[in-house]
Amino acid sequence: MAISVYKIIIVVFGLLSIIFQAIGFLAPAWELYDLDVDLSGTHTTFKVSVGFYLDSVCINDGATEVCRGYAVSLVYPTILKVDQKDVETFVGEILIREFLILQIFVILSGIIGGFGFILMIVQLRTDERDTTNNVCAGRISSCAWIVAGIILIAVVGVHGNEYSVYKAKMDSLNSIPEIIGIFHGTINFPWAIAMEGAGSWFALIVGAVVAVKYCYKQRRQEVGTWVTFTNPATDMQEH
Repeated sequence: MAISVYKIIIVVFGLLSIIFQAIGFLAPAWELYDLDVDLSGTHTTFKVSVGFYLDSVCINDGATEVCRGYAVSLVYPTILKVDQKDVETFVGEILIREFLILQIFVILSGIIGGFGFILMIVQLRTDERDTTNNVCAGRISSCAWIVAGIILIAVVGVHGNEYSVYKAKMDSLNSIPEIIGIFHGTINFPWAIAMEGAGSWFALIVGAVVAVKYCYKQRRQEVGTWVTFTNPATDMQEH
């Protein structure tokens, strides 16, 4: 298998897409909150990071700071001091409402993208041979990358819109006169969706490059066949 610029580009971009998707999926950065609470003269800061599978919360009362990681979104019950028997119900409602659908689509995109990457490697190993299997692998790989990229763009768009809505609500909450000086919340940009966004664009680039290559290759073959069929010199040489 000869190494070419084309092969290097799509392999590197494909790997970058998978890496960015994995970082975004695993990072506890789908919701990021900074909460400042002043009660009885004590100022306490909460830093909350929420992800699909890993959450963390840091509590600073001015004297000490304690940070802990949690699995399966146990952050909210911990902060709100919810009774342990209600934790599973509380967490389940949060997951279903906010994350479950996004989680399904991100996993689906990762599976499709991984499938496209495997087919792409198969296609590259047999790139010099214009066999039916090679052509099918290239076309399916291109489609898989493009579908994965579109799914991720949809996920980023949906969660980006939710971030804007929640941020506006938090700003409204902060402006209520009764809680000014007692509570102040900040919703930070969830950088996990930036990772997923980068992964989606790399996936789309790979899919587009592979598609263009195969369209050009097919067009060149069709032109070559037509020239051979219509060239009298070729017929004379054969006879």
